[in-house]
Amino acid sequence: MITSSMAQVGFTEVLRRVDLQKPMPFRPSTIVFSEVSSKSVVGIVGVVIGSIIAMCLRPGLWQFSLAAIIISPFMSMLLSGAAFLAVMLFPDVDDPSQRQFRGLITLLGTVIFAAFPVGLIAGLLVLGVPPIIVGLAGGGLSLGLAIVVSLMSGELYARFNPSE
Repeated sequence: MITSSMAQVGFTEVLRRVDLQKPMPFRPSTIVFSEVSSKSVVGIVGVVIGSIIAMCLRPGLWQFSLAAIIISPFMSMLLSGAAFLAVMLFPDVDDPSQRQFRGLITLLGTVIFAAFPVGLIAGLLVLGVPPIIVGLAGGGLSLGLAIVVSLMSGELYARFNPSE
């Protein structure tokens, strides 16, 4: 939730400064991926702190806590990337109807993109795979999807013109 709220506010600011960032010598997908990564830091820190507290309170859950620490950066980047894609699909921050559609699409994108790693994690846990391996697999899938979402958003970002 922290990542989603940080992403919504932060990405509307990205659209306001698009004229400053586009002339930079970086590919649009690189700019998008760095923005997506930066908006997910607070969510990552929250999960790491919560996992450390959980390990201290229930040492028997150390594998699950470590798995959460492994997967949280990548899942947070995926959720942030889904929010950026929604912002790029409905970029007008002053239009109330676009704002409502953006919220709906953000929710839908979060559910769709997160379903793949969550399904993989649940399936592997049911099969009895150790939680740390599950965290690595879920983290890898989340990172791959975050890169794909950033590439898609980068294409939209490259064609975005704030004056239109």
